[in-house]
Amino acid sequence: MTAPPPRLTAALDAAWDTISEAVATGLDIKQASEDSTLGPLAKVLVADASELPPGGTAPPVKECPPKCIARSDLATLCPQEIQEITEWARTCRYRHLVDVLKALVQVAVPKLDYTEEAVKGATVHGQGGLRLIHLRGDPSVAKKLLNEGRLIQVLDVAAAVSDPAAELSGTCGALLMREFGGPYLYRPQNLTLGWEPAKDELTVRLVLESSWRLERVETVGDQAPVVALRVAPT
Repeated sequence: MTAPPPRLTAALDAAWDTISEAVATGLDIKQASEDSTLGPLAKVLVADASELPPGGTAPPVKECPPKCIARSDLATLCPQEIQEITEWARTCRYRHLVDVLKALVQVAVPKLDYTEEAVKGATVHGQGGLRLIHLRGDPSVAKKLLNEGRLIQVLDVAAAVSDPAAELSGTCGALLMREFGGPYLYRPQNLTLGWEPAKDELTVRLVLESSWRLERVETVGDQAPVVALRVAPT
């Protein structure tokens, strides 16, 4: 890669603190709107940010869609442009969490019917009470089981997976896991901000990269760490 023009680098350096702050705001789950699905999505899996153990394999790096900014805009970032950077970062956070959820659906076995009886009789590896992630279907099943004390937590992320881009299994209505001992998200670093020159020498590309993988997803004996519940076809 050729070195960026000095004036472009200088303009970016002058605006970097403002850009970083706008991105941090967008990535912050707590600053999302109350009706946002980011909160429930962020609670789907516990994240582990520990260092890579000796001899371990680093998770692959995945880049979110970049955002391009012209040098002329960098010189005087207006409130609207700062807000656009924040929204871009928030969209990247959402896509990252949905990707994690998609990976979780793919490792879930077996598929039982999304009924009270199936949840009560499900064999799930791990310790502690049952957590249910509601994806689609009738939410009254989950609410009733929660009220009866059969579940310790219900995370309703149906609004997040209603987006066709989520590409989740069409028949998967919910996921069951134990409170402890089940899958977790190994993410050595949070979404990391960087930049590079775009093809246009007077434009930069802001990039957010993530590095993660699911851990502890193997079936132990005949007990699956994640059980998928399917909804009846309509």
